[in-house]
Amino acid sequence: MNKILYSALDVQNNKRYGYIEANSNKEVLLLLNKQDFYEINLYGDALFGTQRKDLDHTNAKEQARIAKHDITMMLNPTLLKHMSFGMKNRNNLLFLLLGLVILVIGLFINNTWLITIGSFVSIWIFMNVLLGYVLISDFHELKKAFAYGNWDKAQQKLDTFHNYNENIFPSDFKVQLDKIDAKLLAIKNNPNEALEIVENKYSFLKDISPLQYMILIAEIYALNGEYDEYIKKIQEVYLLHPDNAIAILDLSIAEAYFGDKIKVENLLSNMNENELPIYAIPLVDLLKGIIVKDKNNTEALRYFKTSILKMEVFKSMPEILKNLAIAIGYYSVAAYDDNQKEHANNMLENYWDILKIHGHKYLLEEIYIRMPHFKDVT
Repeated sequence: MNKILYSALDVQNNKRYGYIEANSNKEVLLLLNKQDFYEINLYGDALFGTQRKDLDHTNAKEQARIAKHDITMMLNPTLLKHMSFGMKNRNNLLFLLLGLVILVIGLFINNTWLITIGSFVSIWIFMNVLLGYVLISDFHELKKAFAYGNWDKAQQKLDTFHNYNENIFPSDFKVQLDKIDAKLLAIKNNPNEALEIVENKYSFLKDISPLQYMILIAEIYALNGEYDEYIKKIQEVYLLHPDNAIAILDLSIAEAYFGDKIKVENLLSNMNENELPIYAIPLVDLLKGIIVKDKNNTEALRYFKTSILKMEVFKSMPEILKNLAIAIGYYSVAAYDDNQKEHANNMLENYWDILKIHGHKYLLEEIYIRMPHFKDVT
């Protein structure tokens, strides 16, 4: 079982945060509903995530504090918020007070050793908390560089993590780093060699997070433009877990972009979108827009706009920028077909740097047919 991050409201209308252990997001919702929680938002998936062993020896109150901080840093990371969180940690606070007491006593009796020890302990605690923010900031910049296709900067940021002791990283964090590293390998190498290189170097992920590894291999096929293989690999994951919302969503995306749109409607009808991580829910509206685009362009525009508005809430998360850019790409095509040509052009300009990197070839072809000048925008 994995620990899933959540936020919710209780019967007193108080905001609650925490981690809950479960085998599926469906089970998470059932457990939280039993506590009379409502407006439940999930920030992960019990099946596709990795174990948070760093939380094993923390009580519910501390987990709630960590959960609130994790969501805050996910949506709006700042140094002040992280330092405030870190200095309120019980162990950090005790050692900081101990260091200050030793320092004060040293100053009072004019003892150089006590002054040195007290100063060292206080500064060490402060720097340890600061290091946590540096890690978060570097990871944020890494994902942002990847989103904008700045491969050299992404590799440079990735290399900085090799200088740290890996034992300080939660297991899910390590998996994310390895997946980004694997994708960079695939991007930088010849497509015919990329898959073999990734399989040779990252096969260990099969044991740590097998489903994440399967999705990684599928994504490599997509990066190589082998869309049929991409769909097959995503379908393999779905067939293993046909009731899982993420598995359904991933297959729906694959079919909507590269396969059979008719299948998407059937897939979505079997999915409870409340079981999705909150930042993945906007993709459902994107898919509904793609389904109806050929029949009802006006309705498609409405779905695409809804998807974009929902995603913009999470645009501080670099991993959301790819999907946001793709949603804007689909919206711009529909807007152009609705004779909103200038609006379509303006929308694309704002996210073209990302879309030209991560937009799939079929979407880009639709854009070039309508707005060919974007071919020359570098």
